[in-house]
Amino acid sequence: MNAAYLSAEIVPGKSGAGFHLGATFFELEDIFCTAKRWNLSDGQIQEVVVRESGWLLKPSLSSADPAITTDGTYYYQQGILRVHFTAGILDWLEVSDGYMGKLFENIRVGDPLAKVREHFEIEYDDVEELHFPTSDSGVSGVAFRAALQSLESFSEQLIEGIFIIPDE
Repeated sequence: MNAAYLSAEIVPGKSGAGFHLGATFFELEDIFCTAKRWNLSDGQIQEVVVRESGWLLKPSLSSADPAITTDGTYYYQQGILRVHFTAGILDWLEVSDGYMGKLFENIRVGDPLAKVREHFEIEYDDVEELHFPTSDSGVSGVAFRAALQSLESFSEQLIEGIFIIPDE
């Protein structure tokens, strides 16, 4: 693989955009070798992300050494995709506006968040500021970025991002 697949199926706890959780940076380094490294002097990260069509690395705070590229968040295609590494391991990713892949064959970014309830119940976590499957839903490994309130408080909210995270 030498690129992200922006229409790949989203598999909770496993994969999205052709990337698999648990992959090592070294398995994927050919993809990221041309990434531009973000510096504060470039401007605020979100301003830089929307201007960058290729890969952009926001290194973790612990990797001040410019030679270290295995820890941090890689953004792709103006932020459609975020891929995060900790200690050289891909530990989460997020797909956002412009991603064409689907979760459970019919849920995609931009859909009403309430559509998720066709598959499982969700609840809003005001600390993480994400919507997660309820503990009794039988689903894990996925979270949704939408409005910063519960679906009960604002039923018309749309999915702004889908996180693929490790299963619990």
